[in-house]
Amino acid sequence: SQVVLQVENMTCPACSITIEKALDKVPGVTARRVDTQAATVTVAFDAERTNAAAIAKAITDAGFPATAKAGAKSG
Repeated sequence: SQVVLQVENMTCPACSITIEKALDKVPGVTARRVDTQAATVTVAFDAERTNAAAIAKAITDAGFPATAKAGAKSG
């Protein structure tokens, strides 16, 4: 499964590193791509181990409020 998240407060490459580290701690995340210019994070994940809400929460808890973009594939 894959989800695209809109991320607030992501302004620099250091922000993307913080987000990547937060995602590395989420079981089931298989790949992630941070786009600081578009303020989005694309995450591939194993739907049996995690879900879009848990991924968004991990990013939000790292200090970057995240929400799934409308029309983003989840599950």
